[in-house]
Amino acid sequence: MFSRTSPDGAVSADSRTQRRIRATPLARTIATALGVDLESIARRDRVRKQDVLAAVGFAGQASGFRLQDAGRSSAGDSGVVTSHAPPTVSAQPEGTNIHAGATPYPWQNVGVPQLLTVFEVDLGAVDKYCVTQAEVFRRRRLSLDAFVCIAYVAGDLLRQFPDLNARWSEAGLMQRHRVHVFVAKGVERGLVRDASDLTLRGFARALAAVPEDSTAGDVYFSVERHTASAFLTRPAPLATATRLWVGAERRDVMAYGDGIGMRRQAWLGLVYDARVLDQRRADQFLAALKQRLEDFEPQL
Repeated sequence: MFSRTSPDGAVSADSRTQRRIRATPLARTIATALGVDLESIARRDRVRKQDVLAAVGFAGQASGFRLQDAGRSSAGDSGVVTSHAPPTVSAQPEGTNIHAGATPYPWQNVGVPQLLTVFEVDLGAVDKYCVTQAEVFRRRRLSLDAFVCIAYVAGDLLRQFPDLNARWSEAGLMQRHRVHVFVAKGVERGLVRDASDLTLRGFARALAAVPEDSTAGDVYFSVERHTASAFLTRPAPLATATRLWVGAERRDVMAYGDGIGMRRQAWLGLVYDARVLDQRRADQFLAALKQRLEDFEPQL
């Protein structure tokens, strides 16, 4: 980048503007996904991912936890966006936030030390399956799309990750043996009981038969599909300890050998209670979910 200077050596305003919005590629990607204006978080050096996440309340003192950049996550997956250590909560009084006087964001439950980690997933295999099975599901009057597949796989994985189907209480850690998944897609919401025992068709059928007055109740795991801004401003379902956020899908151009093609990707974010899970376990779940979706072969 060339900067223009005046005869007395002062840097021009145009050059200062260019420097003000310098950012790493990952920071630009996250800013685009979350709708963050890079100029609003201007720095003298390059804007990094920590700056973008802090701007929307994923980090920093006001949100109730600190973000510590540790390079790659413990899961070792290149799709991870956030990498932070869970706070120490043993010394905190019951029912208070990590930082005295801190105001939690809407996506955080009051008095709960919640953290967020985000992965990026390629939905190519899921899209291909949805196209090939669309007519089969349509004949049964069932809905089949990427979100249904993601919710199904997440519920199935809870058998391998039972600690995600748990909740912290004054009496100790409460863990459910039955897997109930609260599903929210925009204004539509429903409850799928015994989700880990269902096939994909059974999951779609249970989702279609959910009564309109279903609520999260005492379910400990939810799968939600909202825009990033809606997710950040929407209160968490009551009594839900772990929330899986499914972002909007987008198409990216990719190079394949000597040609180019399109692939569809989406963000997957996991909001979890730091008293129940740690960063390593949360990333392990998202890494397993990412692998299952990118090699999608469901049980019908």
